[in-house]
Amino acid sequence: MKYNFLLLFLILIIITTTLAEKALEISKKKITLITTPVVCEFKKKDINEDYDIDSDVVVKCQNAFCSSSESSVITSAGLVNITTAGTYIIQGSFYGQVRIDASKNDFVHLVLDDTIISSGNGPAIYGLSADKITITVVGNSTLADSSNYNFEDSEPDACLFSNSDLSINGSGNLVVSGNYGDAIRTKKDLRIVNTNINITNAVKKGIKAKNSLCVKKTTINIVSSDTGIKVTRNDCSSKGYIVIYGGSITISSGKDGIHAEKHLTINDGYIDIKESKEGLESEKIDILGGEIHIMSISDGINASLSKFTNNVDEVISAFEPEDPSNSNDNIYVNIIGGKIYITTKGDCSDGIDSNGILYIGGEAEVYTSIETGEIYGRKAAIDVERTNAIGDEAMVFITTGEVSNNNNEEEEKKEDGSQSNTENNNNETISNHDKNNKSKETHSNLGQGFIDHLRKIGRLFKREGPGPNGIIYHPYIYTNVSPQSSGTQITIKNSDDQVIGSYTPNVSFSTILVTSPRMVIDETYTIILGTTTSTNQKFLVTKAISGALTDQSDHNDVEIDNSMIQVNDDHVEVDDIDFNSNIDSNFDFDTKSYSNVPSNTNGKIYTVFDHNSIPVNEINDYNKYELNNSMNINESNPSDKENNDNSISQNNGETNTEYLLRILGMNSEEIEEELEKAKANKK
Repeated sequence: MKYNFLLLFLILIIITTTLAEKALEISKKKITLITTPVVCEFKKKDINEDYDIDSDVVVKCQNAFCSSSESSVITSAGLVNITTAGTYIIQGSFYGQVRIDASKNDFVHLVLDDTIISSGNGPAIYGLSADKITITVVGNSTLADSSNYNFEDSEPDACLFSNSDLSINGSGNLVVSGNYGDAIRTKKDLRIVNTNINITNAVKKGIKAKNSLCVKKTTINIVSSDTGIKVTRNDCSSKGYIVIYGGSITISSGKDGIHAEKHLTINDGYIDIKESKEGLESEKIDILGGEIHIMSISDGINASLSKFTNNVDEVISAFEPEDPSNSNDNIYVNIIGGKIYITTKGDCSDGIDSNGILYIGGEAEVYTSIETGEIYGRKAAIDVERTNAIGDEAMVFITTGEVSNNNNEEEEKKEDGSQSNTENNNNETISNHDKNNKSKETHSNLGQGFIDHLRKIGRLFKREGPGPNGIIYHPYIYTNVSPQSSGTQITIKNSDDQVIGSYTPNVSFSTILVTSPRMVIDETYTIILGTTTSTNQKFLVTKAISGALTDQSDHNDVEIDNSMIQVNDDHVEVDDIDFNSNIDSNFDFDTKSYSNVPSNTNGKIYTVFDHNSIPVNEINDYNKYELNNSMNINESNPSDKENNDNSISQNNGETNTEYLLRILGMNSEEIEEELEKAKANKK
């Protein structure tokens, strides 16, 4: 018994020292995030909606024929060919194609005045050649292409197709059906300003541009089998971007909702991605404002490195978030404004996945729910390769569902072998026979039984924090609750019965993380699930940094400088954003109890400690145990030590090995590694 206790104590010292060294290393590391939200330039030709019915060219259409008195307009059955610069007003219904075949320096302004264009062969509007094409929508206009194209080449391949720069504006409504491939596509830059576009069907992508896309004060609705909105170029740092300034965008897509190969910047507006594989995807993502709703079966937001072929016209993405080689500090998700609601329903999905850095700050509100998985880690609500940080002013509300235990149960059966007694699923009782077996294993095999026990507990109590590079800069609540169904409202109230946060997940959940600038250290908060009061649970919260709960009175504030870049700059220099935090390396065990904690807490309490302490009483992962104020190991009574090491404590219903695993925040593999080191040192 004495050897067992000494070994456990030695392990505890080694692991605690290791954690302290890691924390000190993190505190000394300079965390740099260079954010470069893109600024779009809208030129006069992009926003100009002016036309003159008396002086500009009018093309009147009916059925398969159109007429015009201008020589620059060549008409035939099913075809209107515009050959020179100018403003052209298309009126009526036309069964055919409007083709723009001007010189490479010409600007063509096309006005759709209550126009219906339905093509029997290829695009409804085909921008074959021009310097720039601007389409102004007046009244209600409709474009539809054929389901089969009779062209030798693979292009054109969209209902509205342009080889030139393309702009769409106007206060009217444009309905587009992409019956063959994409609905709207340009091989250069696309600007959409102050208009309304409804893509009712796209066999492939809804809107596709090669170089860039900028959207301002526009209503867009997209239903597509492929990606909703995509910009494909990624071989140039000043291209491959999407910028959104206000308006409303609704997308139901078979693949990504919005995908920019290099950079996605959302300044404002309402975005509702109702269906997608991945909601938002790019190498760099800056969300500065707006309201965003994402429903996905894979990642809600994904920042990953893109790859492309040598054929610059066929740029493809190879986003591999599990591949460490894609990890890069130049890849990031930067959320410093707006409200973001993310729901993922896939078995292998992340809420926010960044192969580089994640920062949530400013006055941003982020609400994330995943159907299965953890809060932090692989296939989790937050999956980040490098630094992930939640700033002082941000509101973050995360829920996750339960992870399937089928694989774990099979693995446990193999590992247990002849062990006749195992812990039940609720981890509430262990038989005396099992306790004695574990004690014998621990003594006879230098702690192998202890290792096996920790491995099992590690699976049952898996609860990953922000990770070694994770930072939370203000108080939070992080706990499990009994499984709740989709649509159950979560309300957080302070001791004055004021609501500081509320969220209704669209999927079932059993784990909650909430952090808010309205939370105050040392204050008690109540979680209300649904509308009943019988499930109320109270919490005393503390500050958190680097995955450990700690006082933050001495950390340096995060300095935020979101530098803007012009899209046509080949070289950009911006100031660094430094996350500087100081973590005291002197971790001392300091158990505290509080007389002011309400008695009806159901064990749902966070204890408070200062920055020189390590937490010894966190919220229990399964919400079943009362507050435990000491390990209660009595040196003079060997039986007490045995009971404390191998049995359920009467104070909180957990063994000391479970207790050790929980307070250190380590998984079973890490514990096993430290045990092996302890054995080697002993030899």
